[in-house]
Amino acid sequence: MAKFLLKVDISGIQDYIFSIPSDGAAKQLKKRSFEVYTLTHIAEAFFKEHFPNGFERVYNGGGNLIVFLNGEEEALSQAAKEFQNTYINDSVFPFVAFVAVPENYNDEVDFPKLMEDLADKMQRQKYRRPLDNWEKLKVQDTNKDDEKTDNFIRDFLNAKGFSVEKSANGEDVSMAYKAVLKSTNPEFSFEGNILNKLPKGSKDTISSFDEIAEKCKARGADDKLAALKMDVDNLGLLFRNRSRKQYEEVSQLMENFFSKELFTLLKSDIESGDVYPVFAGGDDCFFIGGWDVILEVAPKIQAAFDEFVRADILRILTDEEIQKNPPTISAGVVIVHRKFPMIRLAEEAEEALGISKSHGKNKITIFGEPLKWSDFKESAQWAVKLKKLITENNESRALLHRVKSSDLGFVSLQEKIHKTNKIEIPKVYRLKYYLRNAKSAEGRAELEKLFVFYAEALIDDFMRKDEDATKKPNAAAPFVVAARWAELSLKNYKPKNTEYANND
Repeated sequence: MAKFLLKVDISGIQDYIFSIPSDGAAKQLKKRSFEVYTLTHIAEAFFKEHFPNGFERVYNGGGNLIVFLNGEEEALSQAAKEFQNTYINDSVFPFVAFVAVPENYNDEVDFPKLMEDLADKMQRQKYRRPLDNWEKLKVQDTNKDDEKTDNFIRDFLNAKGFSVEKSANGEDVSMAYKAVLKSTNPEFSFEGNILNKLPKGSKDTISSFDEIAEKCKARGADDKLAALKMDVDNLGLLFRNRSRKQYEEVSQLMENFFSKELFTLLKSDIESGDVYPVFAGGDDCFFIGGWDVILEVAPKIQAAFDEFVRADILRILTDEEIQKNPPTISAGVVIVHRKFPMIRLAEEAEEALGISKSHGKNKITIFGEPLKWSDFKESAQWAVKLKKLITENNESRALLHRVKSSDLGFVSLQEKIHKTNKIEIPKVYRLKYYLRNAKSAEGRAELEKLFVFYAEALIDDFMRKDEDATKKPNAAAPFVVAARWAELSLKNYKPKNTEYANND
């Protein structure tokens, strides 16, 4: 009997979770998210029953299961096919790969190479998805079963956790194992975990996305939703060439950060009905909520992640490479109408995250603009300033349009510098004149600060002649983002005096 290292990798998670109608989406999303979350726990129970000898879990979370087990290769291949055929559907595909463990195996010395071989084997599996699995493919019904979903949500919110149980003989289910919610003695506890924490609405059940959007409107802002997807950068560097002990410790720390520390961080925002966790675990997370609260939440998560890396990850991983290049996190945000299709919402959030990743990572993309986290925080400060100029200094909202349009003049000047290696001073001051047209002294002072920043950025561009122009950030972007941010926050703002309203 040989020893193997086996991995189950759940593919198609996002498509499965978000392939639902917008109506009633808040209930359906969490139901599907939980189904996917439990699939690796079901996989663990399945393979443990088939191969109990030498069964050792390395990691279970984030759509991945890694275990050691003993068995015959042919039996393991058959079991893998059985599991895939049982749990495949039109979106989700559970890939299974395994590699033989060498004789005289040592966790410290051999585990890194074994994991590398397993990753290669898994990649080959994904390139040649077995066709025989498709013969038993189960097409998911996207029609809502409101009563069934309502019952699940009620039980889910009140459960203490869940256990994986084998289906009883004669039970009309297609699965050999299933996750069962438990009110007492669960195998996997929900305590302190974001998994079953959801915003509650007016009927003491889960908030609808309409209710979340209405809360934005009550704050005087636009009644839109935002989706936030965040993902750890350079994950390969984090786990490459690690001993089994390091791998297990870091994996568990990451899982705890996304499932438990994030709950602590966002508890008040969830309980206030403003943030809806779709999923969080492994190395990523996805939230939907009121657009204004989501923009506040994103930098909180980034700051918490940075602290987590400093306090926990770098304590365990002391090699020079990781100490010099510690893990960072990137984000993508999209702001949409409350009835926006869920699958498109997920796709656009993924695209925004991709922009952050392709522009150097450790960034957040909002309104299509990739920003450093420090620039995003500056945008937040400017959004508050611009909003106050309108609500407290009687400025016209046209000021926001000028700031939004100012990047056109800035980018034009920036491109001129790249092409001619010259700064056209008259046009720089034309930009200043365009920006300075504010009614109040406070407004003119703030726009003067904006111009000074633009001028310094243009000089910096001129001085860095050798840098590839396509890689230089748009220094105007944080202010354009701030203007759009302020504009959304004022959408349903009702001024106290009529003079203001006439000036818009």
